[in-house]
Amino acid sequence: MLYQERVVPSWEIEGAAYHLEALAILAVAQNEMDQAARLFGMAETFLPAIRFEMSATEREDHDRAVATARAALGEEAYTAAYDQGKKMTLDEAVMYALQEN
Repeated sequence: MLYQERVVPSWEIEGAAYHLEALAILAVAQNEMDQAARLFGMAETFLPAIRFEMSATEREDHDRAVATARAALGEEAYTAAYDQGKKMTLDEAVMYALQEN
C-alpha cells in the first residue's frame, strides 16, 4: 500500500487527542494497562500541538490513571508502550484506538 500524507484539520487533531486521552483513562479502568500506556503516548503527541490544557479535574484523573498503569506494568514496560504510542501517526492512533482486543 502506498502511504500518502494528508493535511489534517486542527479540529480533527483536537478531537482525536482529547478522545485518545479519555480512552486511555477508560483502558486503565478496564485493566488494559498496555493499551492505556500506548494511548497516553498517542495523546501526548497531539495535545501540545493544539495547546490543550487540562482542567484540574482532568489533570487529577490523568495523573491517577498514569500512576495506576505505571504501577501495574512497571516503569520499563510502561515507557516502552508509551513510546510506541508517541511514534504513531494520527491515522495509526485512531485505528489502534478502534481495534478490539
